[in-house]
Amino acid sequence: MLLSAKTKDLVYLTADLLSELLSIARTKGGCIIEVKDTRNMTNVCQYEFTFAYLLFEGDIGFGGHTVRCNTISLVNCIDAEAFRTARRPEMSFESIPRDQVYRFLVYHEIGHALLNPIWPKSKTIRNVDGTVNQEKTEMVQWGCELRADRFAWKSLFPSQPLPRRDGCESMVRSLESVMWSHKDLFAGARVPKPL
Repeated sequence: MLLSAKTKDLVYLTADLLSELLSIARTKGGCIIEVKDTRNMTNVCQYEFTFAYLLFEGDIGFGGHTVRCNTISLVNCIDAEAFRTARRPEMSFESIPRDQVYRFLVYHEIGHALLNPIWPKSKTIRNVDGTVNQEKTEMVQWGCELRADRFAWKSLFPSQPLPRRDGCESMVRSLESVMWSHKDLFAGARVPKPL
């Protein structure tokens, strides 16, 4: 598997860990998980490395009937260095222990499902004349990422402060300002229906 020319530190999704993550996704987020080959997840969602993403509400067969739920797509192998250095609005992923990477990703996607139910509708913010406001659209998307990162950290490490990356204060203030001015997009949280 070629992830990078000098890949040294890979984190693999084992069968036992997948079983645990499936349970977390079903009970905490009302989601299912699909596993994807890492090589097929590069440049998804406009990121160089995509480790996981959420597909909002699709119909799936589950337990002999059809249910409507979110699907978490998760890679089968993670380049730990690429994960640690991922560009985030506030959080430093370097503080996430290697053995918690997959759990963090699943809780992050559950955070999107529960806290950002507007995500598909928020893909574009429009100006009064109907044109796309690219800057605000990106800020809303980063606001959703900020909330999902915070949710995942609090779910895994409730008594520990969020590890912030150096120099994030201005970005966080800007995101919180945009989230406040578009609070209708960020209001409330969905209660999961466990599967």
